[in-house]
Amino acid sequence: MSFLLQAHRRSRRRIRIEQWLLIAVRTLVVILVGLAIARPHATASSLMSSLGDPRVDRVIIIDDSLSMTAVRSDGRTAFEAARSTALGLIDGFDDGDRAAVVTASANARARTQLVHDHHALRDVVNALACTAKRTDLPAAIRAASELLGQEDALKGGRVAYVLTDLSAGSVRETAQIRGGPSKADGGVSSSNPLSSNIDSLYFVDVGPRSRPNLAVRALDCKSPVVGLDIPLLCSVEIANHGDVRIDDAEVELRMDGAVLRTVRAPSLEPGAAHTLEFQVEFDRGGSHRVSARALSSAEDVLSADDSRFLVIHVSRQARVLAVADRPSDSARENDLFYGLAALGARRADGEGYAEGLRLVTPVEIESEVLDDYAVVVLGNVRRLSPATWKRLGDFVRRGGGAMIFLGDQVNPEHYNEWAGAGNSSTGLMPFRLVSAVVIENDDPLPGLQIADANHPVMLDFVDHNRGGLLTAHAQGYWSVEEQSSDARTLLRLETGPPVLVSHQVSRGRVLVSLIGADMAWTNLPSKPDFVPLFLNLTAFAAGDSSAGRNVDIGESLVKRVRPSLAARPGEMARPDGQTASIEAEPVDDGAAFVYRDTQRPGIYVMGGSGPQTHFAVNVDGFEGDLRPTDERSLRVAFGDGVVLVGQTELVHTKAALAPHEEFTRSMLIGLFALVFVESLMATWFGQQR
Repeated sequence: MSFLLQAHRRSRRRIRIEQWLLIAVRTLVVILVGLAIARPHATASSLMSSLGDPRVDRVIIIDDSLSMTAVRSDGRTAFEAARSTALGLIDGFDDGDRAAVVTASANARARTQLVHDHHALRDVVNALACTAKRTDLPAAIRAASELLGQEDALKGGRVAYVLTDLSAGSVRETAQIRGGPSKADGGVSSSNPLSSNIDSLYFVDVGPRSRPNLAVRALDCKSPVVGLDIPLLCSVEIANHGDVRIDDAEVELRMDGAVLRTVRAPSLEPGAAHTLEFQVEFDRGGSHRVSARALSSAEDVLSADDSRFLVIHVSRQARVLAVADRPSDSARENDLFYGLAALGARRADGEGYAEGLRLVTPVEIESEVLDDYAVVVLGNVRRLSPATWKRLGDFVRRGGGAMIFLGDQVNPEHYNEWAGAGNSSTGLMPFRLVSAVVIENDDPLPGLQIADANHPVMLDFVDHNRGGLLTAHAQGYWSVEEQSSDARTLLRLETGPPVLVSHQVSRGRVLVSLIGADMAWTNLPSKPDFVPLFLNLTAFAAGDSSAGRNVDIGESLVKRVRPSLAARPGEMARPDGQTASIEAEPVDDGAAFVYRDTQRPGIYVMGGSGPQTHFAVNVDGFEGDLRPTDERSLRVAFGDGVVLVGQTELVHTKAALAPHEEFTRSMLIGLFALVFVESLMATWFGQQR
């Protein structure tokens, strides 16, 4: 019996040892599973580095903006140098590294995700082409940070390279982003959201060493009113973005392809700019093309910004859509009777209105295509539908004009709700209406005074008192409150209240009369000055009919048409001589031909339904500022972890950028080994029992 008890004790001790061994192995299996999921890593200098696999996640940001077309001393453009540098980087990456490519021109985007396939990355880089867009380094670095912020990215081994020319024009907006100078774990700068997931951010200057560049930075029409036989004041700005003084700079001006004149610029010091003014005059309507080109014998490494283009559209007569509650031929019933007469509204045969003018009711305007007109005139209209207010607001913001004559019939609550300054989507008036003020017959009637003698509408009436404007009076008007600071009062009463106000709404212009356009509240329509005043108001409200025809690289070209004219495709002639077919798209108020491939500067001509429409597409005026940015400015913009390296230093930098070793593969090998050992042990122990 004692022999059996002793054998039982030995067997129990053996089984206990076997169980402890199995528990230990199984515990190690669980630990290794957790470690493999956690993906541990260590620096390459640590004692454990020999057990790990080298691993770095890298993003190459390639600047493909306009400034990168500058030619270097070796004959290559900065972009070609950036692409060559990117290929060299990829060739030097370790097999375990993941990498991605991001481009840095406007609308910056990732061209690839983080991948191990370095051959595919090379194909992506080789396929890249430089654009004429502006640089958007903040968006590019944000895209790189998002790639490196993925869950499987290795913290501590997240690197981004920015291959750029470091031009001042490229970082002028970036300098306003201040991420704070303190560096913290998890990013180049803890307070800079652009690079929060980047551990090392390297800027590589691939631009030319010498950077002389003479550029045309702006070309604009400054005249507020555009019309036939009206001298228009235009301006052109020429800038010296190099580091050498230029004494022989000239600007060649062309109009409709013919040389207009050549203007000599004064000597330009490095970094200086000068604005030249000139006049043009058109004797025919339609679109006119104006261009300016910089000329000099000085070296210029960037030719893409030497020219700038401008389209000026001249209308023979502004098309006007007039809206009145009672659109009759009677002065008593039609509140716009005198205004329409000033426009010469009646046809010679007395049947209907002249071409270019249409008179409708508030209900009929709902079916009108507003973009067929230059100006919409509301004559003492009591109310419009909310949908019509919205359409009218959108029309003005696109560059249309509105003239609002407020008389004794308008509903102030309705105007304040749908057209008042507080309505962000439809508001057209720069104030709120308070109440109608009617002066009693026994009280003296206040006269009118010019409040803004410099406004284009009022220039014809300054120091000319015989036309009756300053002898007219008002018996009633609308009092207002909360007038916007950017509104301009053109006419006021002798007692002070404004009666004619001008207001800019996005691209369009709004004129508001607080005394109406009929004889109910003022005798102004009976004065000779009323006709030129109404014509000036209409011309000013029509504004620049070229709005939307002068855009920057990358913006869409839009020509609105009636749905009935959109059945046939349109055609776009590009500056490079190529043509493209375009289909109409449905939009508010009808349809539109939209062309989005505006990647080249120059004149675009859209044909198809109706007359040809010209557009001018220009490069960013400051993209040609090639003066290099210093490392301090980069750190202010992107954090104090930014490092500026040269192309020759990049090879050594790249070798030093594999500081982390990942142990996932080692953990998995150990895990499989332990599972195998555990299975053998369990089988062996089971057979011994």
